[in-house]
Amino acid sequence: MTNISIRLIGNIPWGGAANQGQHVVFDLQFERGERERYACPIGTMPLLVGNLIQYAGMAEAVRIKSAGRTLVESTPYKATEVLRSGHSLDGSTVFVEYNTTHGFPVSVALSPEQAQQTIEFLQREILLAHDPQDNRN
Repeated sequence: MTNISIRLIGNIPWGGAANQGQHVVFDLQFERGERERYACPIGTMPLLVGNLIQYAGMAEAVRIKSAGRTLVESTPYKATEVLRSGHSLDGSTVFVEYNTTHGFPVSVALSPEQAQQTIEFLQREILLAHDPQDNRN
């Protein structure tokens, strides 16, 4: 491992909203146990989260050194339970809600066409994941 002068984050043990929802506040806990509190304007949160996901994807690509079928495994929300599903009154949107290892539920809303495509993709991936001829796993 390259020696770099940084503090490693070990956890994000606390977070919430402040200033009537104008800011997201959170604590970062570093590897030696020290904690610092940060605040981020709500409008900047998608940029912060999106960039962190992209950086994690870059790190994962370097780690696995493969451009095959494997997607980033370190950053997705990992479902622990399917909580429920539903649809809009007009039928234009369907959704699924999952409990996650991150401690909060995640809801995914899709058009019926996107939901059908997702089902097809997942069926294909399940077959590929269990195919003994597929040596990428």
